[in-house]
This record gives sequence, C-alpha cells and structure tokens, in this order.
Amino acid sequence: MACSREWSFSRRVRYPSLFFKAHRSLYYELLNEVRIHGDWERWLDFFAEGVQTSAAQAVATAHALLALVNEDRDRIAGLGRAAPSALAVQQAMQRQPLATSAALVAATGLTAATVNRTLDHLAVIGIMVELTQRQRGRVFSYRRYVELLNAELESAA
Repeated sequence: MACSREWSFSRRVRYPSLFFKAHRSLYYELLNEVRIHGDWERWLDFFAEGVQTSAAQAVATAHALLALVNEDRDRIAGLGRAAPSALAVQQAMQRQPLATSAALVAATGLTAATVNRTLDHLAVIGIMVELTQRQRGRVFSYRRYVELLNAELESAA
C-alpha cells in the first residue's frame, strides 16, 4: 500500500465479504441450494449472520482503536510543549497509519522540522515506529494502530 493513500474507517474494519471468504465452501453450497431448490431462507440466514458477525467485530475493533488513541493521547500529554504538535501528528496518523514525514507535513500544516522532531518524540515514547532506517524519505508507522487493523483482517482468515 502506498504511504500517501488515506485509509477511511470503512476500509479499515471488516467487510462482510471477509466473512464469506472465510466460510467459502458453505457460501457456495448455500448458493447452489438457492439455484437448485430455491432455498432462499438458509441463504438469507447465512448472509444475515455474516453481516451481524462483521458488524460486531467492527464495533470491537473500533472500541479497541478508540482505547488505543485515548491511551496514546494521555501519554502524549506528558510531552509538555511538544504535545500539541504530537497530537496533530497522531491525529493525521489515524487517517494514514503509514506515512512519510512529508505526507505528515501536508496533513498537519506543521513545518518539516516540527514534524520530524515530533516523530522522534513519538518514537521515543513508543507510539510511532520508523520503518526505513534512512535519513531521507523515512516512513513511519502508528504501529499498535496498524496491529489492531491487521488483527481484524487476520481474524477473517
């Protein structure tokens, strides 16, 4: 995924299609039953279960993300004068949890120097992680945020 792509919340949480992919054989079996016997009731029950399961998991992920963001916001408050910039970067990283400092400059309106200093502060307190180990074009991750999103996808497999 390109670092400049912004993730919307709807793209982050489970799609019902992931439920159907995880239950592929039953999905096709029930579709075949509709085709052969017109058994729409079983198909609709299965579909409703998929939507309900997906929605419940999306709510759980949303709660976990909100708890993480609030916990990190409390930790950021301890940064003193750097806290307002750090909160702006954290907020931008919620929309784009993998980003370059240049993308964060554009997203926050902060100067490049402020963003880079802020990312260093956030890395020291364990909120952001620098992935590239380079001087220029560094890519940062809101690591625990990404882990929660990945856990959402892995639970579908």
